[in-house]
Amino acid sequence: MKTLYIALTLLWKRKFSNAILALEILLSVFMLAQTFVFITDYIDNSKAMNELPKDNVFIFSTFSYCDKEEVKEKINRSPIVESADRVYMGGASFNGVDCNLVVYPQNIIAHYKPSLKKGAWFSSFKKTDMGILPAVISSEFGASVGETRSIYLPDKGDTKIYVTGILASPTQYLYPSGGASSGQFAVSSIIDQRPVIILREVDYGDMSALEPPSDLPLPENMFVFIKPSATQEEIITFKKNYGMYGEITDMNTLVVNFLSQSSLMINNGIAFFAVFFLLAVTSILSGSIMQTVYNKKLFTVYFMLGMNPKKGAVVELIRIFVIAILVIFLTFFAGRQGWLMLEWLSETRVRLFYIIAVSYSILILFAVSAYSVIKGARTDISASLKNLKTYD
Repeated sequence: MKTLYIALTLLWKRKFSNAILALEILLSVFMLAQTFVFITDYIDNSKAMNELPKDNVFIFSTFSYCDKEEVKEKINRSPIVESADRVYMGGASFNGVDCNLVVYPQNIIAHYKPSLKKGAWFSSFKKTDMGILPAVISSEFGASVGETRSIYLPDKGDTKIYVTGILASPTQYLYPSGGASSGQFAVSSIIDQRPVIILREVDYGDMSALEPPSDLPLPENMFVFIKPSATQEEIITFKKNYGMYGEITDMNTLVVNFLSQSSLMINNGIAFFAVFFLLAVTSILSGSIMQTVYNKKLFTVYFMLGMNPKKGAVVELIRIFVIAILVIFLTFFAGRQGWLMLEWLSETRVRLFYIIAVSYSILILFAVSAYSVIKGARTDISASLKNLKTYD
């Protein structure tokens, strides 16, 4: 108990230095979190990129002032276009949990197939008279292939679905949520990882509820599949003819943009983490040296009062452990407040990050302070009595 009291006293006497030390480590954890998010996002989207159709595929981002259906009809009349279609997006509820709803037309289904954990990518199951809709869903819902489950759709109310497939984890599917110029538009803008229910347009029926509000015109992405026989000159002409309706970008450019942007973010994240890591190490090292000098004087006096010399190392370990607990608490608090950007990660990856962050905090504190602890444990305090000066 006395050992714990001494450790807490040492912490309190240098409370401002210890608070700065904890904040330095916490800032490095912030940078670690950003780097972790960037890397996991890159891994997920890189996997999803391999599933996307790339050859002779273009993303047409329709200008907000254009009629989407009219533009789609005009593009489909082009002699070099095999098909052009869009993805319908909305919201749904599965067992009271809100999730994304995606409705794919047959043209999209024929050209795109995400990785499945189980089941089939829309089997031959037909819509029944009871209105049961075949669906591919995320594994987060806990349903099994072949089950009939109930979901809630805002425009249809309670609806029965028949689970034909379960998406692989982490969930990845086609969900075009944004568009921009070809220099900035990246493949990550047409992929999502949040829980989803995927249906077919042929089963859904009236799609008007999934249309954007008419009073809020938004650009919309359309997938244009060019015939393999089309020449480069024909494609260039096609871009010129339809450039007045929107921006057209080939899928390979989206991939290149994503790789470039991801590389920049990851490199910047690593650089910032390295800077704050070195600052944390420097802060721990300088604080450890100052604490060692202070402890040498203090423990010499305590030795004269009957304290076991080895208890000095235990006191220092307790002091470091308390700082580590403080950093870990602040890390969890920052995560709960959303300051670590962890809302982009799945629950499994959030837990993984916390394990990494806790291990990192403990390791950096004890590794840098290890020399001082070992030296303190091996120091012959009785020898220092010869040079004992007045303690204040």
